[in-house]
Amino acid sequence: MNATGESGSVIHQMADEIKVLMVEDDPEDAHLIRTYLEKSRSSYYWGRLELFWVTRLDEALSELAQGEFQLILLDLNLPDGEGIANIEMVRQHAHQAALIVLTGFDEEPVALDAMRHGAQDFLIKGEINERNLYRVFFQGIERHRLVTRLNEQLAQHGQALKELARSEELFRLITETIREVFWISSPDGQEMHYCSQRYEETWGRPVSELLQLPMTWMECVVEQDRPAVEKAMSNLAGGGYDVEYRIRRPDGEVSWIRDRGFPSRSETGEVERIVGLAEDITDIKRSQEEVLKSRHFFHDVLDSLTAPIGVLDRHGKLEAVNRAWNRLRLYSPLVGSHIEVGCHYLETCRQSFEKNPDSLIGVALEKVLRSIEGVLDGSQEGDLIQYGLGAPPADAWFQLKITRASSGRVILAHEAITDQKRAEIELRRSLVEKDALLREVHHRVKNNLQIIASLLFLQSKHIQHPETIQTLLESQNRIRSMAMIHEMLYRATSFSQIDFCQYVRQLVGVLVHLYHRERIPIEVPHSLVNLTVEKAVPCGLVVNELVTNALKHAFPDGRQGRILVRLEEFETSYRIEVEDEGIGIREDILEQDIQSLGLKLVDVLVKQLHGTWEFVPAEGTFVRIEFPK
Repeated sequence: MNATGESGSVIHQMADEIKVLMVEDDPEDAHLIRTYLEKSRSSYYWGRLELFWVTRLDEALSELAQGEFQLILLDLNLPDGEGIANIEMVRQHAHQAALIVLTGFDEEPVALDAMRHGAQDFLIKGEINERNLYRVFFQGIERHRLVTRLNEQLAQHGQALKELARSEELFRLITETIREVFWISSPDGQEMHYCSQRYEETWGRPVSELLQLPMTWMECVVEQDRPAVEKAMSNLAGGGYDVEYRIRRPDGEVSWIRDRGFPSRSETGEVERIVGLAEDITDIKRSQEEVLKSRHFFHDVLDSLTAPIGVLDRHGKLEAVNRAWNRLRLYSPLVGSHIEVGCHYLETCRQSFEKNPDSLIGVALEKVLRSIEGVLDGSQEGDLIQYGLGAPPADAWFQLKITRASSGRVILAHEAITDQKRAEIELRRSLVEKDALLREVHHRVKNNLQIIASLLFLQSKHIQHPETIQTLLESQNRIRSMAMIHEMLYRATSFSQIDFCQYVRQLVGVLVHLYHRERIPIEVPHSLVNLTVEKAVPCGLVVNELVTNALKHAFPDGRQGRILVRLEEFETSYRIEVEDEGIGIREDILEQDIQSLGLKLVDVLVKQLHGTWEFVPAEGTFVRIEFPK
């Protein structure tokens, strides 16, 4: 029935104050339930709702000792207790309260067992929404109110039938608002005192027939289930019963029923009548079947994976493993034969580590366990760790991927990476060898260039013609500029790029010394320009030519001034600028100089870089070169 219907008004009249005790150690689940309860309260007119939240069983027992609650939401797995024992402890302190258990995705069998031990219903974490929370909440509160009201009426007046007649309207209003079939029978079940109209919807047979022939309901029970029903009914007058069975309706449809009977006793302790609730749980059973199919599918997928995979619950217990995990047990202390499903994973691994502290290679076991703990408590989302097994440098390598699922579970996936690791080790060894070889190559190229420069120097000593000597000197400088690049590569940590700013500073220092121009300062502002070898060699020769020209011709007769070399990097290009404060170059002389070997060499080298160069108007000489990356 919807929130604006009859049931809503009944609740509003009868629910001035509802006290609920929630026993849940997961703050996220507790917050979700609180939110849905508040939404349901405003939607369904519950009146005042007091929600008490505790995280431990001993705290819950303390709250129950101090006051009465209409409904209890109980997590089966708590830090200080778990399973059926939790229900029994709570029931000792709360006889009348409706008890709803909270279960995990894989705990439906435990939940059903809990219902046989006194729980009224259960909720599956991860599937809780406002609708199903309202359903179990409403039913639980109504059951509590119904049993309380009936017990009060029976205690006050003694005879249930007369009292039911006096309060027939109220009684019918209560019983017809709940989903279950409500019935009252004699202790031996041979006389049916009352049955709600819900029976006709569930069994498909008239209530009048049941009142006249109380055992006709048994005719609908599927034959295979009758022995279990008869066995349960044999305990009717004792402690009651809780049984599930199937019925076949007159239209042929098969439904699942959960039937519970509770003895009502007189002041002397004798059983006077049996009060019962029969609920259609067909949808629940179908959901359980779907969950079971999903679980089987999940395990089939898990087993089809070649990587060893284990799943930890949010308390750190090993919940599930696949076949590949079992195959790895002979080798790894992280999945060893001593680690079984159900054990506390971290504690078991630590015990194994104490016996064999050198069991892993490349990483300490304690670091692995700390990472798992961090993912478990939510301080980190996951981790990726490589470790080796066997004698150093390891016979086998694995990569452990630690992942936190939305449910709070932690997934441990071990991937074999032995071939990858060996290839990596071989690649590193090969890179070391190639590194040494490249260094040797650059060293020898540098030596050969220096030898050539030295030969040119020796040759110049035997030449008297000044212009020829000058030509040989300039050739020496060009060779030295190339040799310096190979010298830097020989000493660098990377062969792919050169710090061109550092290179230019060394180059101009050599040129100043060769031409005895120490009085002329050369400034090279710092810049982070790194060039490949292919670009560094021609750029170095260009700078060599332009700075050489400035040193030779820009400052005649002791003229003062400076030379500025700027290096800049842009998004898609580089720029080199060489500027001096010398006498400059006249237009007629510039055309002659462009035909010289030095500037021809600059033109060829700039074209090799796919760039452009120009003389920029200035007081001295200003050359700008730009080329793409």
